[in-house]
Amino acid sequence: MTKDEAQFEALKQWRALPPQSRSTVLDAQAFGETLARQLTFPTLGNVKAMLVAWLVRDLDHLEVAMLAAKQNSKGAAAAALASRPLPNATKVRV
Repeated sequence: MTKDEAQFEALKQWRALPPQSRSTVLDAQAFGETLARQLTFPTLGNVKAMLVAWLVRDLDHLEVAMLAAKQNSKGAAAAALASRPLPNATKVRV
């Protein structure tokens, strides 16, 4: 299984869970442990950590989508995304 296939499968299984079972980082960590036993793919890093990172990132996207739905305006999703800092972002001086 390639890394991309593993990510696709991990997110597919994650999104198949009921919403109340995939709403926190702790849920992502617990499910990441389960997935690490099921999915094998080549990586230089820690498989479980990578899986959990994918799940947590999915939580962030869900949070942004929910915020946009609450605000119920066309540009809300873009505004919500733009207002969030990028993870591990570095400032570049020109």
